[in-house]
Amino acid sequence: CKAATKIGGVTLSKTRFKMYVTSCFKLIGRNSLRINKKYTLRASYSRELGGVSPRRELADIHAKQLRRRSFSAKSSENKTDSSHTSLFQEWQSYKFPATLGLVCIALVGLRRRTGENSENSEGVSKRTYENIQLGLLVWGIPYRWISRLWGEITSTDLKFDVLRRTVYKFWTYLYGCKLDEMRHPLESYKSLSEFFLRPLKDGVRQIQSNGLDTVVSPCDALVLHTGRAMLKSSNDFASLEIDQVKGVAYSLEEFIGKDPVYLTESKNGSSKCLHYVVLYLAPGDYHHFHSPAQWAVAQRRHFPGSLISVRPSLVQKIPGLYNKNERVVLNGHWKHGFFSFAAVGALNVGSIKIAFDDEVITNKPSS
Repeated sequence: CKAATKIGGVTLSKTRFKMYVTSCFKLIGRNSLRINKKYTLRASYSRELGGVSPRRELADIHAKQLRRRSFSAKSSENKTDSSHTSLFQEWQSYKFPATLGLVCIALVGLRRRTGENSENSEGVSKRTYENIQLGLLVWGIPYRWISRLWGEITSTDLKFDVLRRTVYKFWTYLYGCKLDEMRHPLESYKSLSEFFLRPLKDGVRQIQSNGLDTVVSPCDALVLHTGRAMLKSSNDFASLEIDQVKGVAYSLEEFIGKDPVYLTESKNGSSKCLHYVVLYLAPGDYHHFHSPAQWAVAQRRHFPGSLISVRPSLVQKIPGLYNKNERVVLNGHWKHGFFSFAAVGALNVGSIKIAFDDEVITNKPSS
């Protein structure tokens, strides 16, 4: 013990040496207790498994634990898949009732939007729903989205001349285009949109008279309706209606806007007669419009709206169709007083450009 009092070259007192030895034995005792417990467990496992070595036994136990964990993970994945499968099966089972419910909600909203208030014989206000079919035509079809999609398709360049001739001739076959009036050859139009806006040859449309009293057609179109409306005073303008076709009318104030310039009562106090013409441009027509007379534009108005088809069959069914569509209205005057020109957009024809006004941008996506 005296020789062991020097540890690492450091001399220890007898008391310090006893304390050091005691702490070392305590540490050895703790480690031996842990080792004894470990081997006791190994021995018990080996007795249960019939003499298997402790190392092999611990390895087997570890492998069993790993298998249990992997099995639990797989079972949880299977449970997740089964839950998703059950949800999909439930949707398959209840798909028809869910679709029917969505359709009912859409019809209720459509009824509220197309309903009209009317009074019966007893003077009681009652809401009628007789225009469900018309409401479906007006509000149930995404006309603007369809027009933008059609614009993207028709603006695509056709790379090959054979493809261009095939597409343009098929369009000509459908809508009766007059190819002999085109200014440029058929292959020179890169896309269907350019072919749609093809210019005419010089001198194809001759104007017989160019006087101040002359009014000509501003475009190649079908005349749907002509008529006149009597305006006794400027106060009657709010209630003035004109026919888009025979028997189907729309409000003129809503169409061209309130208080148009130069539309005032005559100087001598007599009523004023307004003449109007409704023109329809078919898909095969020349889609440029020109000034119909010598007149001065004093006011431009842009009315955003829908792009419902303006085919004659729909014009006869939907009252106020032109008031619902997007349009650009030009108000001004000519030799005989008030003059107005309106370009109305339609399905797949939502872009309206005015040559002298670059600020007009139609068919813009809603924000």
